[in-house]
Amino acid sequence: MITSSRYRTMSAWRGFHVSCAVFHQAMSRPEGDQERRTRVLEALGSYQKLGALSDDIGDLADMLMDESDRGVVVILGSLIEDALLARLMGTFTSLSNQEQKNLIRGGGLLSSFDHKVTLAHATGTIDQETVDMLKVIKAMRNACAHSRLDIKFSTPQLHDALSLLFAGPAKATINNNGNPLALRFYFIISYLYLSDRIKGISRTRAAKRSRMFMDAFLTSLEETVATYRASLEKRNKRRAQSFPQSSKG
Repeated sequence: MITSSRYRTMSAWRGFHVSCAVFHQAMSRPEGDQERRTRVLEALGSYQKLGALSDDIGDLADMLMDESDRGVVVILGSLIEDALLARLMGTFTSLSNQEQKNLIRGGGLLSSFDHKVTLAHATGTIDQETVDMLKVIKAMRNACAHSRLDIKFSTPQLHDALSLLFAGPAKATINNNGNPLALRFYFIISYLYLSDRIKGISRTRAAKRSRMFMDAFLTSLEETVATYRASLEKRNKRRAQSFPQSSKG
């Protein structure tokens, strides 16, 4: 016996089945306006290139605040690749837009991250240290983009990869640090250092700038914490004044 409730359920699924069939039919025969498709995709590509990312660590931290760890790695890893491409393009003689597109399209000389790194190293644009760091960044980005399991900086494999971007005391600090915010901060610092090296800034100056960014960020963080604590104390004081404890008889 089919109850009214079961009938309504069956009817809903039947309607869903029809909707899926219509949707599948539409997906099987995409819109034939090739000119519009090309225009839409070109507009999306153009939007992707708009704007400039600040190299201020405070701005970076704010921009990435709501991102997951894997989002941070994917975003900054892609920006690093873009920076490397821009540096390479700047070393070539004047190229037309079409020639530039031919370089980066599928099968082109600069179509992959590996190709960009190899050419940049072969032309002396980057040194071996930068090559090694770029390979680590690429591996981290690929893992975060394609992992079917949850992955974050505290994940042992990603944590270990992050430590490869540092040496000496900093490496030991990362290996012994499991604080998620600190690990994210170290990755941003490595991004800033690598960005400077790709731009041709010397190792000494890039390290100095990274240290400066680190100090500025920590100072800003301390000020934020102090402000928050002061605000919390004021709020607790107001509450205590509004709801005084009854005296014990």
